[in-house]
Amino acid sequence: MAQESIQERLKHVRKQLAKTQQQMADVLGVLQSSYSQIEGTGKSDITVKHIITLAEQLNVNPNFILLGELPVFRRDAVGGMGLSTTDARTFEVHGDDMYPTLMHSDVVSCIQVKDYKNINDSHIYVLKLKDSAIIIGHLQPGFSGVYVIPENQKTAKTRLVEHGDISEIWEVKQRITAFLMQSKVV
Repeated sequence: MAQESIQERLKHVRKQLAKTQQQMADVLGVLQSSYSQIEGTGKSDITVKHIITLAEQLNVNPNFILLGELPVFRRDAVGGMGLSTTDARTFEVHGDDMYPTLMHSDVVSCIQVKDYKNINDSHIYVLKLKDSAIIIGHLQPGFSGVYVIPENQKTAKTRLVEHGDISEIWEVKQRITAFLMQSKVV
């Protein structure tokens, strides 16, 4: 599958799901003719937003579409491991706090962490705060909260976020690099 084009992999996904081009266009919010060009000729580009929609709505592995990496469908999302639709989510990265691992405009696919005990300081997490702010970094549990440790110490410093300020914790499982989408799909 890795040697197939993005268009061929997209067609493979559509056939696996037993969907028509019109149904796929409806999912992506585009005209059927635009979808046909994305899948067929590559004259229309598939966007990061389209790939996120495929992941969220149809459980498609973004790395399969972009790189041909199996599995075709995400195991960590709905159906694969008994997660509900509220357990999987995507976030867009803003800023350079996690550079070089994550870059501005990357999109990360995450699963929700329900218990602080499941935090692994070698993984990357997204903290959603009660004031709607989003913080991305490595986490290290502390007595009164979690320490958020950025990779890029030039743009951000380690900080303590109190337990009471955190509304949700999400573990990053995959990323879609925006840089890949800047080249023309062939």
